[in-house]
Amino acid sequence: MLRMRPRLIAESCVGAASGQVRPVAGGGWLVTDPDDDATRLLCRRLHARATVDGGCGVVSSDGTHLGTVTDGVVTVEDLHGRQVWRKALEGVTECHLDGRGVLWTLAGDRLGARETATGRLIGEALLGVHPGWSTWIDDPRGDWTGLAGDRSWLARPTTAGIAVRPVPDVTLTDLHRTEPRYLASTRDGTRLTVRDVATNAVAADKPTDPGACLLASTAVSESLVLAAYNLDDHGTELERHLLLSAATLSVRSAVRYPAPQRDVHRSAEPGTWLTSDAEGLRLWRLDGLLDDDPLPGQQALF
Repeated sequence: MLRMRPRLIAESCVGAASGQVRPVAGGGWLVTDPDDDATRLLCRRLHARATVDGGCGVVSSDGTHLGTVTDGVVTVEDLHGRQVWRKALEGVTECHLDGRGVLWTLAGDRLGARETATGRLIGEALLGVHPGWSTWIDDPRGDWTGLAGDRSWLARPTTAGIAVRPVPDVTLTDLHRTEPRYLASTRDGTRLTVRDVATNAVAADKPTDPGACLLASTAVSESLVLAAYNLDDHGTELERHLLLSAATLSVRSAVRYPAPQRDVHRSAEPGTWLTSDAEGLRLWRLDGLLDDDPLPGQQALF
């Protein structure tokens, strides 16, 4: 298989394991440094914009505000440390700023939404079960916010409060950049699917090759999905990254890095994605022809 070589456009010496890197709705990432436990807000080119001490609890950001949860107290500040509001919310252990003026909270199985600017409650809903672990995913189309874990949900504010839609027996991994569809994988990493947001119907399905396990998947453009696979279980921790069609999940190209990369993370900027390891962070952009693209001057046959 021919391979597409991506272009490295930024890197940082801040090292982080996969679970310590969280995409920011407005662009950039929150990265928890394992050396000093501080959480840094990095911009789209991996420059530090703000730092939050490790003693401040769970941190979220939309690129303009910082939200923290410490012992059930939610605080929202601007990037200069000026407090916007602060509330004690019983049982709240997590918050998420979605970049559309909403701060989401999680307290056990209770999902809540508040105005970022004022803290006013928009609505709450009982999920029926705690997600177990949680990843927050923002819809590039601006419609939904995803909560993914052992169970997954899509949620959005409405005039009557919030609407919550459970995702079936799969783990939500990302939302399509332009279509009302989402990416989901089985919990054991054996299948990747594209599903319709409104009906959860499967639009495309791809089983994982024998001996491999799907680790992560993200929509990198309107037409492409990046999928990261673990090649074996012999402790080598090798990963293979493939570019798939966002419509059919057929393989378009393998990704050929200058050196092996691990731990793929979503990016708010189309055509880009992040990789991370203990040595640092690297931001990549799509570059060059894919395997089935026509050469310059040629016409595609299919």
